[in-house]
Amino acid sequence: MGVPNTKIYTLDEYNKLRESSEDLYEFIDGEIIKLWSPSTMHQTVALNLGMELKKYFSKGKCKVMLAPYDVFLCKDNKTDVVIPDISVMCDKSGFDDKRYKGVPTLIVEILSSNVSDDTVRKFNLYLKYGVIEYWIIDPKNKTFQIHTYDELNKTYVSHIQEDYSVLNSNFFDNLSIDMNLVFEEI
Repeated sequence: MGVPNTKIYTLDEYNKLRESSEDLYEFIDGEIIKLWSPSTMHQTVALNLGMELKKYFSKGKCKVMLAPYDVFLCKDNKTDVVIPDISVMCDKSGFDDKRYKGVPTLIVEILSSNVSDDTVRKFNLYLKYGVIEYWIIDPKNKTFQIHTYDELNKTYVSHIQEDYSVLNSNFFDNLSIDMNLVFEEI
């Protein structure tokens, strides 16, 4: 059996589609990926975690954005477009009135039905762009993964925690989140 023929699109084609449609799409490696509405559990976790991050960043050092919000990852004349569940941008120069262009400092993806998309495809994409911290939250099992970018080796160092009740950032000083609050009501 042959490999499926996946059409490669340009960024201009992606932008035209986004402008002419109410649907949400990501643009990764020339592929246009349609996004579907997340589950109630997914949205509950996203809102709860977003509120905890907003409290931490309330002094304005960084900006927290919740999906749906387009992030144009830009580096070395390459652009991919993602709609992370939660993004934290500390370089505020990338904001315009519709989107962020640049590389967020922290991206959070909350697992849903397509687990491999967040754990493999986006893991590698965010690594390629040098996202400093990438969190993967699993609401079904009430666990999480923290991946911190190692600039020297151009790889992620994965931090496994035995205690899943507290998430401690490896990049942001004193960012410690009570995950019982995040997983509340699910």
